[in-house]
Amino acid sequence: FWLKFANCSQQNPLIRPAAMRFCSVCSSCDRTKVSPNLVQHHDEDSRKVKEADLAMRVRMQEERQRQDLHARQERQRVEEARRREMEAKKRMKREEAEAQLRELEAQRRQAEQKAKEAEEKLRAEQVEQERAAKAAEDKGKLDVWMKSKNLKEVNSKKSLGLFSGSVFPLHIAVREKDAEMVNILLANDADPTSVNSLKWTPLQLAERLAAKDSTGAYDAVLAALK
Repeated sequence: FWLKFANCSQQNPLIRPAAMRFCSVCSSCDRTKVSPNLVQHHDEDSRKVKEADLAMRVRMQEERQRQDLHARQERQRVEEARRREMEAKKRMKREEAEAQLRELEAQRRQAEQKAKEAEEKLRAEQVEQERAAKAAEDKGKLDVWMKSKNLKEVNSKKSLGLFSGSVFPLHIAVREKDAEMVNILLANDADPTSVNSLKWTPLQLAERLAAKDSTGAYDAVLAALK
């Protein structure tokens, strides 16, 4: 019966698997008596099953690898996004800190500039006050000196007598070796180009007098006129 069933299964592929199952579980069946074609088909089916199983295993492994790769790439993407976000936050904090430092530096420079301007203004005011005080003091000295020389203006010509010629206040200060009064007269608009009766300017007079003097008494006068 089984031989007939097996031989029949060779002709009808629908019952071949059943024949294979019976043949595989029947211990009393002598497979050497089974038709070679049946054995060949059985081996072919076994090979196909193994190949299908292997292919399925390969596909499953490839799918797992693909999923693992996708998961790894997704983790990398998330980590990269997190890293970029952290870098952006750090950069923003750094830029904010730098902006605050620049603002503080600008405020410091502005404060220093204001302090410098205030100091310069105060110094200028002090200089102006000192200059005004010095000018007032010099004006007082000039008034006293002009009065003592019987002079009315800093550019008034004074006659020294019928045969002594005429001079200006600067010439008088030069002859007296009074460098301070020369400076005061010049500061009060005395004309340094005025000439005496000998046609000498105050500087020319000082140079001629200095040439005859070896003590250097006219050096300060010459320096004031030059």
